[in-house]
Amino acid sequence: MTRCSRALGYVVPLAMGLSTAFGGESEIFTDDFNQAPGNPANWTIYKGSWAVSSKRLVLTPDCLSTSRREDDNFIWAGRPARPFQSTVIECRISLSNTTGGPLGRHGGICFCVGNPTSRWLTTGYLIDWVDRQEDRGYRFTRYDNGPHTLILHTGNKAPLESNWLVEIRPATIRFFAGGSLVFEVEDDHYRGGYVGIFGYCNGTRVEVDDVSITEPPAIPFRRGDVNADATLNISDPIFILNYQFGSGPSPTCLKTADVNDNGVLNLADPIWLLAFLFSGGPTPPEPLSECGTDPTADKLTCESHPPCP
Repeated sequence: MTRCSRALGYVVPLAMGLSTAFGGESEIFTDDFNQAPGNPANWTIYKGSWAVSSKRLVLTPDCLSTSRREDDNFIWAGRPARPFQSTVIECRISLSNTTGGPLGRHGGICFCVGNPTSRWLTTGYLIDWVDRQEDRGYRFTRYDNGPHTLILHTGNKAPLESNWLVEIRPATIRFFAGGSLVFEVEDDHYRGGYVGIFGYCNGTRVEVDDVSITEPPAIPFRRGDVNADATLNISDPIFILNYQFGSGPSPTCLKTADVNDNGVLNLADPIWLLAFLFSGGPTPPEPLSECGTDPTADKLTCESHPPCP
């Protein structure tokens, strides 16, 4: 499923800054390129003249494209490259191009990628910038082993910034630049995978610094406490029914409504909870007796659950 769920543009300023906007992350990969000049110690080059210079990862613009499918330059995080179950990717990225041409500056970030190779040979997402008139701005593209879908481009609604942050949620992907939200898209085709930097072979120089790949901690909750009042009673299955079939509000933690822990919210959940509460039905899976995190992986989100610290 793919759906643009928010208007493009600067709509959510991050007053605390990029590195603190998603507090409590667990870092699983960082690189400030504080190493001797030369081959990057923590990255795997797929194609292109990538090297560390002045404590930055730099793609030297020493080629001009003759075939877009053959001349893309990619470098992948990890040595050897390794996949990440990442949820937040942050870096500083600078693009420049003095050779002219219709594309101009063209580079970006790849993530949730199936194989550390060319974008045309794998699956995943690419957020890039291009100066080309017809699709100038940030672009969000999904690749499906050859075929690709340009999901959106921002046009002139958002300028090129150096601070980029990608937040990967179970059902949505959000992109921030310069501390503000540029777009949010509903697309759940791919999750987890390789993370890389892309630079087009048209004279674009790419400079990257302060890369971090982080994973926010799971939010503790209590299954069945859907209305977050710290009590399991008749109001909870009613809350679920109103949310699923009426016009009731969404739980702040959808996982609380997944009473049978199958990763799907449907009529079976309030029925299970009613049976447990009033007719001796089976006990829902933990966390139930006390706050805890979900023992099974699924795409249900949990933004907050106030009764749990």
